[in-house]
Amino acid sequence: MSLQWRLVPNHTSSRKWTYENPGGYADPGLPLRVPSSGLLTLTLSANLSGVPVQFRMTDNTSIDSPRVASFDPRTNSGSFGFTFSHVGKPTTCGHTPRLEWRSPSGRPVSLRGGVVVVTYTPQSPAPQPCP
Repeated sequence: MSLQWRLVPNHTSSRKWTYENPGGYADPGLPLRVPSSGLLTLTLSANLSGVPVQFRMTDNTSIDSPRVASFDPRTNSGSFGFTFSHVGKPTTCGHTPRLEWRSPSGRPVSLRGGVVVVTYTPQSPAPQPCP
């Protein structure tokens, strides 16, 4: 199964990891909960401008593989695509994938827009709804 959400325009100059798009998901319900077992992938497609930027995905607070994806929007057209993956264990409330980003130099980088697609195998039996 898969689900997707659109990323709204945003910017950062933070050297610290920041949760990208905390309130701009087109997908209802935050945090995003994915009732899955086995492989969970998060594919990011984004259009950026500015200085080099880094992205990472966390799932239930663990950092997933690869640990960091770096991109320099000054090369090519500023378009970037990458897939993160994680083999998660079934959990009571499902998985909570989060996309985080930062500007290693502390200079501004802008996200003009993008899409995130999460692909997963549904957990069986389905977990109980969580508060």
